[in-house]
Amino acid sequence: MIKNLAALGKTIFLTSHAMDEVEYLADRVAIIAAGRIVAEGTPSTLAGRQKAATVVKFQLPVHGPELPERLRQGATIAGANVEVATTDPTRTLYDLTSWAVQAHVSLDGLEVARPSLEDAYLEITHDAAAEVAKK
Repeated sequence: MIKNLAALGKTIFLTSHAMDEVEYLADRVAIIAAGRIVAEGTPSTLAGRQKAATVVKFQLPVHGPELPERLRQGATIAGANVEVATTDPTRTLYDLTSWAVQAHVSLDGLEVARPSLEDAYLEITHDAAAEVAKK
């Protein structure tokens, strides 16, 4: 119903803590913390504010070659599981998949995840709460 009203050009003011619904329904979002607006913009703009905008996850074969240094920088490696936080996912995926093809390595469980609006909301409100606590 809300999407249909918006398609008719109606302005809808919606308050919610369900960030998945907000991400789907809203064209613009304002995040309020400690009684003031601490961030506003489109859902994708707010989600993209995080320091590491994208996380690339995969598993390396146990007896395979070592991950190149350029990919190990900024990576969290726990056994065969690898997570790379990056602000340039296209470049990171190119470097990773190029290396894997050349080294004949299968990247099991390859997953690319951008932070959700929920992730951004939690980070923004946490930062705002820390700022209020300083005062």
